[in-house]
Amino acid sequence: MGTYMDRVKYRFSSKRFHKVIHSLSEDQKGFLEKYGLERFLGFQKFNVPMPFLEWVIGQVVVDLSEFKHRVKSFKFTRFMVQQILGIPSGDIPIHLHNAGSKPCDPRSQPNPIVMPGSKLSIRDAVTKLLGEHDEDSFIRLFMLVALSTIICPSTQNFVNLNYVPYLSDVSQINSYDWSSHAMGYIFAEVKKYQGFISSKDSGKIYVGSCLPLLAIAYFDFVDLSSNYANHHKISYELPRICNVSSEDFCFVANVDRNLSNPGRPSFGILEFRSLSSSPYFEASDNVESFQPAISLYSDEASVPHPPSLYCEATDNAESFQPAISLNSNQATVPHPSSPYRQATDDVDLFHPAICMNSGQAPVPHPETYSPFQRLILCQRAVFLIFTKMVIQNSFQLVQSMIPLLKHLRGRLCNLAALHNLTKVLLPILVQCLILLPCHLRRTISW
Repeated sequence: MGTYMDRVKYRFSSKRFHKVIHSLSEDQKGFLEKYGLERFLGFQKFNVPMPFLEWVIGQVVVDLSEFKHRVKSFKFTRFMVQQILGIPSGDIPIHLHNAGSKPCDPRSQPNPIVMPGSKLSIRDAVTKLLGEHDEDSFIRLFMLVALSTIICPSTQNFVNLNYVPYLSDVSQINSYDWSSHAMGYIFAEVKKYQGFISSKDSGKIYVGSCLPLLAIAYFDFVDLSSNYANHHKISYELPRICNVSSEDFCFVANVDRNLSNPGRPSFGILEFRSLSSSPYFEASDNVESFQPAISLYSDEASVPHPPSLYCEATDNAESFQPAISLNSNQATVPHPSSPYRQATDDVDLFHPAICMNSGQAPVPHPETYSPFQRLILCQRAVFLIFTKMVIQNSFQLVQSMIPLLKHLRGRLCNLAALHNLTKVLLPILVQCLILLPCHLRRTISW
């Protein structure tokens, strides 16, 4: 069986595209800025270690559009591809098999790219591009070169002329969904590669598409903030494909390699950081908040996110007034200084307005309470305060344990016992946190 570089061949060429970018004239750079393609002007060449890239490709679940390795996973999305490639994308889908039906005759263009029936090599396309100073023709050629070298390279050394109909009107180029098209092509080629590996064929395989995009997405999720931040600095600026380097890939491949596997190179020992910490977090997606809805005999009461646990807004920061109904959808515990508090001459005793087993039954005036009733009300108030303290401390305990468990799991990820213990403990702690108010509620209701 051959080596990695002997077995897998792909046409993606950051070196060739980098050379094109740095050979453009000033007027040609101005054309790119006019059509929203100026991000490519900062493109830098890079190489991805083939063992690392093959390992990442092997962990992709094509049917789910997902990377998954043991308990770590993330989704590949259109937004992610757009953040990596930096190409403007609209909503009009691209179907190359239907491209011939689009009304476009190259001979009708003032300066046709290529005549029907002929081919155009990538080398010839680059030569024509650097010598082209007509705005529309330059943009068409630039898109063909970009698609053939970094965005959607095929397995051949020719530009894909099926894209020409989509480039006929340069003012509409940004209306097409290039990001989804690139992602679909990547998954098709990944599926072809995985089938080749499963067949255990000892020959070679030629793979198209922007495969390094998968490696970029992977190492953007690897958590390097704690132990490796001072060893190598990675820029997470956008677009990602213009801000990665060969050194970045080599560093991540070295620190993430699983040395316990002496055979085929294996990686994935480092933990992932959260989506909100990655370049692929959309502000509209709040995946960090954890707000379990826990009701105590009420349809309205719920547990807000810490640290405002059960706390209503008030000017008195030290007072705690839980808004919890017991067998009622209306009755709540008012603030002592609230205008809705019932009048009483006994300023040392606070009587919460709680309805029992009825949504309409009035609450008697505090002066009519018997000593036994006052004792019961005091006990209920103490239980409510105790409930709040227990739940709040439970949240703090869980939040303080999660980073520790993640740290231990990251440092000792090869110990299956600790890994399984972490998976078991976290659900138990959360379940206890959810069930605790229910038990206290039953205790209160006696």
